[in-house]
Amino acid sequence: MNELIFMMWLADVSSSVGIIGNFILATLSFISVLVAVAWIVSEGAVDLRVLKTGFFRKSMIATLVFLAIAAIIPGKQTIYAAVALKAGSEIVESRIGQKAVGAIESILDEVIAKKDKK
Repeated sequence: MNELIFMMWLADVSSSVGIIGNFILATLSFISVLVAVAWIVSEGAVDLRVLKTGFFRKSMIATLVFLAIAAIIPGKQTIYAAVALKAGSEIVESRIGQKAVGAIESILDEVIAKKDKK
């Protein structure tokens, strides 16, 4: 049961991570385009030493790590499907689930027998 609760929590978190990851990626792309345009417009006169600062490097590494984690975490719908499969398998494996499967099989056997008689 704890696995199902954790998976439901992960489904909620995965959507938040995706939104934040998209925002960070858009922001980083925008900044990169601005730096590239400034460098092109100034014909290389702009000093790009700002890209070598410790803060910029650390933020780039943090962004790449965060985006890698965001890419690894499955989507909300995938996690919901896994929860449904896990819950379904636990129900089928229970004693009541086994009785239900047996009842369904006997009903299907009767229907097939009636169809074969026709």
